[in-house]
Amino acid sequence: MSENNLNNNSFTILHLSDLHIVPHGDAQILSTVLQRMIDHIAETTKDDNKIIIVFTGDLVEKARFAEAEEAILKFFSDLKEKLGDRVIDFVCSPGNHDKVRGNLTLKNEFDENNEAFWSDFKKNDWIYFENQFEEYKNIIDKIQTSIFKVNTQKNSTYGIRLVNTGSSNICFICLNSSWSSTGNGDEGKLRLGRFQLDELTAEYQKIKKKADLSIAMMHHPSDWLTKNEQKYLTRYMTDEYRLNTNIMLQGHIHEKETYNWYNQNHSITTLVTGMGWDQQQKINDNGHRYSLYQINMDSGIVKVKSYVTDRSGTFEEDTSLYNGRNIVFPLYVHKFLELNNWYFKNSEIPLFYPKYNSADSLKVISNKLNDFCINMMKFLEEMRIDTVLFKQVNEYIKKSLAEYVDSNILSREEFDTLIKGLENCDVIKNLNMIGDVFSNISRKTSQASKYLNKYLDEERDDSFIGENGIEINKLYAFITRQSEIFLKDQFYAFIGEFCMQLSKKMFPEEEFENDSKVRVHFRRRCLIKDKIEYKKLFAHYKTKQNSKILCLSGDSTDLSDIKYNHSMIEKSFFEKRTLLCSLNPSFNTHKSKNDWIDFITIAPNVECNIYRYTKDYENYEVPILSFGISVNSTRFQDIIRGMAYVGFDKILSRLLEEYYDISNYNIENLLSEVNQYE
Repeated sequence: MSENNLNNNSFTILHLSDLHIVPHGDAQILSTVLQRMIDHIAETTKDDNKIIIVFTGDLVEKARFAEAEEAILKFFSDLKEKLGDRVIDFVCSPGNHDKVRGNLTLKNEFDENNEAFWSDFKKNDWIYFENQFEEYKNIIDKIQTSIFKVNTQKNSTYGIRLVNTGSSNICFICLNSSWSSTGNGDEGKLRLGRFQLDELTAEYQKIKKKADLSIAMMHHPSDWLTKNEQKYLTRYMTDEYRLNTNIMLQGHIHEKETYNWYNQNHSITTLVTGMGWDQQQKINDNGHRYSLYQINMDSGIVKVKSYVTDRSGTFEEDTSLYNGRNIVFPLYVHKFLELNNWYFKNSEIPLFYPKYNSADSLKVISNKLNDFCINMMKFLEEMRIDTVLFKQVNEYIKKSLAEYVDSNILSREEFDTLIKGLENCDVIKNLNMIGDVFSNISRKTSQASKYLNKYLDEERDDSFIGENGIEINKLYAFITRQSEIFLKDQFYAFIGEFCMQLSKKMFPEEEFENDSKVRVHFRRRCLIKDKIEYKKLFAHYKTKQNSKILCLSGDSTDLSDIKYNHSMIEKSFFEKRTLLCSLNPSFNTHKSKNDWIDFITIAPNVECNIYRYTKDYENYEVPILSFGISVNSTRFQDIIRGMAYVGFDKILSRLLEEYYDISNYNIENLLSEVNQYE
């Protein structure tokens, strides 16, 4: 399914539902369509490394578990054999065919809003309804513990399950919508029960701080519940102090539907799929189907693919609903709409059928940012090697100088011998090799190599040379100064590379129209008359004039100063997120000299970018650096809106932390100390 998983914070949900497995005799335990389904799943998920299987009910037909058990276990054993250890969990909710049907029913007349009724029902009657699912729970226990080697859900037909993907914790809210089913005429009459929602809420609230995403799941579509139950379910799922759900997975109707609930503060993407009726000899009009949902946690995107059998019983991608293209949804629809200036009117919870592929642009942006990250990580890795080599040169010289601890002067001959010793250790060998290994640095461009040249006879720095030879005190001072300059050069190289690579990847020259322009920049904290301001650190400016692209960087670009108090920098730092000027105009406290129509501001709130100080006995924290992108065209405005949605602030923070890990030097101290050498 995937392009896959360049981003480690992605995972895939394999959504199965309504298998209705029945035995097909000794010669063929599984039906042909189920065998084809397993093979097709193996092919479509071959590039997916983290798969969570979600099953939303109806394992069998009319609870005939005894006769279907062998076929059920074979189906999931064969599926496990095909997918292997890439399956990280199996999560399920029961369907109406998974309960033994009897005479248990709710009384016709009762007040659904009566909490005392539901409390009494749970205490005295629920166990009898739960017992109708015993055979289902026993089979599920075997599937989970024996086949997929994961924890069992045998203890209850509803509950909370936290799944760790390696990068994120995904909370599954498993609902039982089938317990009140009578088998006929259920639509609009089913109930979850307040007791179920309240228990799940209590359990969820205990673990919600660990949950990065919440996915609810149940067998029936929501509109099969009574009107009151639909209302309660919506309230619980959209309330962060209750179930705070992001995605709802459902089955039962043997079709595929996609739609969303949303309001100004919350959104739920609802996805429905169903396998069909296994025992039918002939493929029905809807076909048998399964769905895959690839979820990228970093970019906030859900990519949906559904597969359905054609008239011959062969699985093909179902494009009937979305005109030949897969569906790409924003995971957080309300945020996506807000960033695009789409607002809600006259409805608390409207039902929203989104424009399919409304998030296609987000996928493009996410892929471009992924490429940008890969390039920056390569750059940082090469910077790490150069830093190691620089330290090796320093350590060698300091260690060699220790032999002359009783002397203040080294003769030129003694110093030449000391430096020549570098050729007998790994430093020179490593410096000569880097050009063969790396793309951005070589023996000629390496900062460590340039530093070493300052000690060599033909390029030797004269700042530590006295009348009688090499003055050791001055040499130590030289080493300290060069270390600080090295760190400064590495820092500016990182900042410059970041801006220019980002501009190149996100705003390629071929997308510029005449007079369109983009500026990518960093500002740094400064103290001006006891007031904190942010001044230009680096800016990269790109424009198109008279059909020609003009690029400017550094001192040749203009970037105004910003006072910190009540600014977008302050708001971004405090709220820990990317801010768009068009959505936060009241925080734009300065007037630009250019005709920018929008810009984003990010003040990374990560430890390496925090400056702490005390004033009037109060402790304060402010960012050392802020980042921004300014644009003057609606085309590029869409790009920065997309960057805000997919969480570019996290990418920036992560790369800053990677740089800090290499330099291991406080950015604020670095910027302060190197000023004396500029």
